[in-house]
Amino acid sequence: HSFAMASVDKPTQQPRGRGSAVWLYFKDVEGKENSAACLACKKEVLRNTGSTGSMRRHIESCHPIQFKELLNTEADRAKPKCKDGPQPLKQQKLSTMFAQANAQEWSDSHPRSVAIDRKILRFIVLDSQPFSVVEGEGFRDLLKEACPQYRLKSTRFYHDKLETLYEEIKLQVQDEIDRLRDFGFTCDLWSDGQLALMSFTIHSITPDFERKQLLLCVKPFTDAHTGLNISAVFSTTLGEWGIGLEQVSLLLRDGASNMKLAGELLKVPSAHCAAHKLNLVVKDSISGHRGLKTILDKARSIVGHFHHSVTAQANLKTLQLQLKLPTHSLVQDVDTRWNSTLAMLRRINEQEEAFSVYRTRHRPIEILTDNESDVSKKAVKLLEIF
Repeated sequence: HSFAMASVDKPTQQPRGRGSAVWLYFKDVEGKENSAACLACKKEVLRNTGSTGSMRRHIESCHPIQFKELLNTEADRAKPKCKDGPQPLKQQKLSTMFAQANAQEWSDSHPRSVAIDRKILRFIVLDSQPFSVVEGEGFRDLLKEACPQYRLKSTRFYHDKLETLYEEIKLQVQDEIDRLRDFGFTCDLWSDGQLALMSFTIHSITPDFERKQLLLCVKPFTDAHTGLNISAVFSTTLGEWGIGLEQVSLLLRDGASNMKLAGELLKVPSAHCAAHKLNLVVKDSISGHRGLKTILDKARSIVGHFHHSVTAQANLKTLQLQLKLPTHSLVQDVDTRWNSTLAMLRRINEQEEAFSVYRTRHRPIEILTDNESDVSKKAVKLLEIF
């Protein structure tokens, strides 16, 4: 799936004095007595005083999920109350009334139940959790304690709901795109293990000068990484969202020849990302300094030693406490991020006393010489400028 993210307001508690359940999905507009604002899309709907017909029609035509919830809520309210059996006392203690209300399980269409369904979906998406997390004993205990009225659903329920919610949010994103005119794009292509992924993010400014940034998709890229194939995926993605090539004001990319060729084939303005250029400048400067390259090789060897041994990590932690050094973990640099090299050297400089003691007490690892340590500290000061 492509992934588009947008915020969706949830049904609220119904305002006092508002008999219709449709008010669960609207709020008053300050200063506009005959208008109500939709919580899902923020659109203002004109209404006659005392009437909710236009609000109901808006929910039905624009928000099918909320409309289904509305119908269920209205059906629940319309159910006849049971009059058989002994009648309750006319007066009850407030504590008894609250206890009874709290003990009653909500229906699945109850606004609070629907709101929690959405919060669980948000938790699964934002924290990259598997759907099976809802079956965990700890998660179930947490919800039971926090909200005993809520009925936790099956993994299949949340899976299906997420598909539906995705389509709903996609429609909202499409509505935002339709209101814009010109777009800039950032495009990236990378590999995650055995899977290659391509992402497109859209950037634009509304007529009110509000900045908009939307991730249109992150999709597998299974073909050869040629400029022709990249341009084809980009063109297809634009078509899926109804965006014409003439609306593309800029395609921001890295400096790879295939990315550059893709922009040329599409005949859209494209530019090499400044952050990528900065990374290349710093990398070239480092690789051109023989002494610094040797220092980085040693630093990577030190970090690798502790990352690959639980015992070594435990011994380092003990030394950090004894020497009153920060109990920080070491950082391994990444070739595509120059600032990770800066982070690695900072930790190496910070922990050099611990490495020296570790070398005499535990295992003879190769550490920086005094001269190399001095160069490393100067390199950190220089890199911090960037």
